[in-house]
Amino acid sequence: MITKQFNHNSNILEVTYSGEIDIKQILNYQLEINLDTSFPRDLMILTDATNSKIILSTKEVDEIALAIEDLMKKYSLIKNAFLTDSPLPTALSTLYKLSVTSFPTYQFDVFSTKKAALKFLT
Repeated sequence: MITKQFNHNSNILEVTYSGEIDIKQILNYQLEINLDTSFPRDLMILTDATNSKIILSTKEVDEIALAIEDLMKKYSLIKNAFLTDSPLPTALSTLYKLSVTSFPTYQFDVFSTKKAALKFLT
């Protein structure tokens, strides 16, 4: 399950992955962000995937990266700090990061500590 809550104090969209996460859930989550006009156009996202099991193939990672192009039409900047503590999500996230480098207004990085992730966002 993917849940999200906008923290008005920090101005960060806090996203939590829990349980098994597949491509359908991630694409639906991206669509929700795309359709939500209440978020700031410079959007900071903290994604906590520490309590999840991400079930994706490398081809699906590329599909998710391609979907970012539509999302970026609505936002002037998105910074996404991805927090994980497992090797597989770290590897998949690194592949994803390489796939989205062509979007200059989308910044993504992978972190093992919340402190480092928050530093990236601020």
